[in-house]
Amino acid sequence: MQSSAAALTTVAAVFALAVTGIANERRFRPPDDRPAVQTDALARAGIRGYSSERLSLYADIDPEIARTLPPLADQLYDQLVATFGPPLPDPDGKPFGVTAFLMKDRQTFLGEGLIPSAIRKFLHGQHLGYAFWMDDQESPYYRRHLLLHEYTHCFMLAERPTVQDRPELWYLEGMAEIFGTHRLDRNGKLTFDIMPQSTEEVLGIGRIEMIEKAVGRGDFHSVRQVRELGGQAFSESRSDPYAWGWALCHFLGNHPRYRERFRQLHAHRTDGEFAATFESVYGPDADQLEWDWEWFITDLNYGLELSHAGLTFADGEPLRGPRTVQIASRGSWQSTGVRLAEGESITVAAEGRVTLNATTRPWISEPGGITIEYEGGVPIGCLVGWILPDSPETLDHPERTAQVRVGAAGTVTAARSGTLYLRINDHPSSRGNNEGAYTVSLKPSIPGSAR
Repeated sequence: MQSSAAALTTVAAVFALAVTGIANERRFRPPDDRPAVQTDALARAGIRGYSSERLSLYADIDPEIARTLPPLADQLYDQLVATFGPPLPDPDGKPFGVTAFLMKDRQTFLGEGLIPSAIRKFLHGQHLGYAFWMDDQESPYYRRHLLLHEYTHCFMLAERPTVQDRPELWYLEGMAEIFGTHRLDRNGKLTFDIMPQSTEEVLGIGRIEMIEKAVGRGDFHSVRQVRELGGQAFSESRSDPYAWGWALCHFLGNHPRYRERFRQLHAHRTDGEFAATFESVYGPDADQLEWDWEWFITDLNYGLELSHAGLTFADGEPLRGPRTVQIASRGSWQSTGVRLAEGESITVAAEGRVTLNATTRPWISEPGGITIEYEGGVPIGCLVGWILPDSPETLDHPERTAQVRVGAAGTVTAARSGTLYLRINDHPSSRGNNEGAYTVSLKPSIPGSAR
């Protein structure tokens, strides 16, 4: 008869084996479930196959176009691995791969039984497991964009997380847009997560225009509101929610103040800890994050460089005597360190010269600005001011209407209590090639003086 000690040892061993089995099971991604394809039958229907290491593509479009697409997926796979880490191994040791169906005539693919009944009502593209389906697009750029977008979904969700374990939807769709937004050079090399330089570069997308129109009609989305975009919003609109998701992912992933923290989120895309991690890494700077985001969206345009778009935060104190600050031409809003109470005024005087667009045809500007070109209704090069309020939650959006034209000299009166920020007016996409700074003197306004 087995002793109690021996029995306990046996139970412990069995339990250890069970735990090990569970752990080993979790080390694998779900088995490859891509649909079997009979290439000979498809060829008779005008559907041809093209393949690379990471993508098997079946398409009824021009073969000269189709054969260029699978190698792009290989480049994307390498970038996804660099961002998220390698996918879990396949239980049978198969390499990670995706099958795609690119359809000029969807009815042909339906007739061949290549579209599952569960996804036959998709608009442009749809992923399912290790496969995705997409309609052909008139724009060569958008054709590539959609292919990269759907491939990203297949990679990010390869572990098949439950609905509860998935990340927030803005992130899931935004990251697919990040890797879809690309630049292709003449050698076929892709650059991902670009800030487009023009509409023509990303023909067929229009994400920047979507946000401009939304802000113009008063439909600004704070960071919190973007995070709250759910399945209903994405199902009702195939445009605006995707634009907001892309914008927030690009902002967090490229802004010098937030990009390192954004990388921490990638490790929690399937473990149910995404939302809690977001609050943990960004919560301490929530107010600054919202202000940086607001001005990013307000200034958003083609070619915007985030390295020159962030606010320079510093709490203000009441101005007891004269103070001098330097306002750089390359920066966005820069704190003067001066806090004004509601209704309080100070006098501002600026001097010096800055060079705008130093890399090509340089323009020299003084604090009054150059009146032959305007941005936001104000001459470029002009010194402008803005009060960052003490209570941001009480404000309407966007903030552009709250900026004040200062110029070479003027009086700033606080319409609300807060810290005075200054910047040199310029096109948001052009600050990176500026040089120099203005020297700005701040003095308490004499009571009774003209305002």
